[in-house]
Amino acid sequence: MSKSSGYSLFIDESGEAGIKKIKGGGKSGASPYMVLGAALICNDDLEGVRKHISDVANSVGKSDIHCNKLNHRQKKYVCRSMANVPAVFFGLISKKTTLGWYKDKIDGNHAMYYNKCASYLLEIVGKYQLEKGIPPESLDIIFEEGGFDYPKLRSLIARSIRTPFHPNAANLRGIDPYKIVSMEKGEEPLLELADVVAHALYKCCDKSERMYEIPEPQYLSEILDKFYHDPKSKHVCNHGIKPIHDVRKLGLDDDVVAIIERNFHSAPK
Repeated sequence: MSKSSGYSLFIDESGEAGIKKIKGGGKSGASPYMVLGAALICNDDLEGVRKHISDVANSVGKSDIHCNKLNHRQKKYVCRSMANVPAVFFGLISKKTTLGWYKDKIDGNHAMYYNKCASYLLEIVGKYQLEKGIPPESLDIIFEEGGFDYPKLRSLIARSIRTPFHPNAANLRGIDPYKIVSMEKGEEPLLELADVVAHALYKCCDKSERMYEIPEPQYLSEILDKFYHDPKSKHVCNHGIKPIHDVRKLGLDDDVVAIIERNFHSAPK
């Protein structure tokens, strides 16, 4: 991605953020996983990507792209089409049963959980920024409005920058927390691209009864090349895709883990 006058990061989630009551074993509740997906786009390319999204939506007979309203073939076509956009993708996968003491610490507060996941996602974005020399003031961060506490998210990021308690939190110095805003999907079509990224990751861990407990990694395979990868190791895992905190402890199927652990050069075209 070439340098420009600025960049925009679009972020969406898939799966519910609720952590007090988790679905499973015949019990109702929130999804066992929550996923975040993000697309980083050079501002010079924003209009072109908007047009591309509109063209792809028209191709599948839709006015916009929301993966939950598409069938399997449409989703695969959309993902394959989005693999051609000038963007870099990032993602995060969290399994709620692994939260342990943290769930008790925040008293099951789903907004605090969401903000913590968002901060982890922004850590890997910040690492990319520092690597590419993108200053904090050159990045606008747009979350799809989900009813979360975005002022507290800004405060969390600012506090982590001042006092990073984990080495990875130092990457947040690439983030300006006061550039974080939220918008409705209808306000900004580029949030539809973040929806595609989030959905592709979420379907890798969606083992609901409705899906016969079979995940669908094909969507992720279509866009894997677009995820940030470590420039030395070429690995995507823990760079463009952040598992919380160990991909081997997320309860994912072996074929899904194999996709996430591929290096950039072995990713499918």
